[in-house]
Amino acid sequence: MVHQKHVIGNLENHRTIPSSLILYKKVEKKRKIENPYIILKKSKRKEYYMPEYLETARNAGWIFGLVCYAVYAISLYVIGKKANIKNVWVAFIPFVQYVVLLNIIDKSGWNIFLLFIPILNIILSIIWIVKFYLAFSVHPALIVVSIIIPVVGIVMMLVIAFSSSYEYSGSTRFTA
Repeated sequence: MVHQKHVIGNLENHRTIPSSLILYKKVEKKRKIENPYIILKKSKRKEYYMPEYLETARNAGWIFGLVCYAVYAISLYVIGKKANIKNVWVAFIPFVQYVVLLNIIDKSGWNIFLLFIPILNIILSIIWIVKFYLAFSVHPALIVVSIIIPVVGIVMMLVIAFSSSYEYSGSTRFTA
């Protein structure tokens, strides 16, 4: 699509045209070859194409990721309120939201910087998630399944947040 400027009235020769009087009309540019692919990158040698169905899948991935983030943040906020943690609003800030999880398992928020160390971050994440689930008395089989399948972990966070059967049984020095 190419954008063409159209001017209302006899203002074509006028030097200063108010931007509210300029209309943009979409005009389709004809291609030599009709192709159902979207051009990703043009270079002098080759053109790279992505099929439209992959473009749609990429957009769906972004939407799925945003929904998972929103569900995780809301459930972590409610869990933090349930555990009476101070500064629970931090649950809505990406990456910093793990401070709430660390405070629930009685770890300092500064431990978040240990997640920048390769391999150690995977080990610590698993240990911290197990401690988190044990603080709410979750069955060990559910802990294993939620670590192996991340979507189950998000569902477990929702269940812990909004179910009355899971109460916080741990103790922490970060209470409000």
